[in-house]
Amino acid sequence: MDDDKDIKEQLQELKAAQGLLEKRVSILIEIIDMQAAELELTKKALSENITAVKKIRKIAKSAANDINFHHHPILYFLSMFSDDKDE
Repeated sequence: MDDDKDIKEQLQELKAAQGLLEKRVSILIEIIDMQAAELELTKKALSENITAVKKIRKIAKSAANDINFHHHPILYFLSMFSDDKDE
């Protein structure tokens, strides 16, 4: 009889542990989903930043071509980083 009682207690403990594990897994899945969404937002922001940098490079190169580099070294410096492939 004691063996049956021990087995039932162990079974109840296992069921309780399983319930806790299921809750933890559920929470981990939610965290992963939130991180995935955050990564997508970061990816979008980086893409927008890259586009903005390309536009700034293009403007700097155009401006540097229109004026004397010796009077505007910053524009000359920025134009050196402008790639024609960015256009």
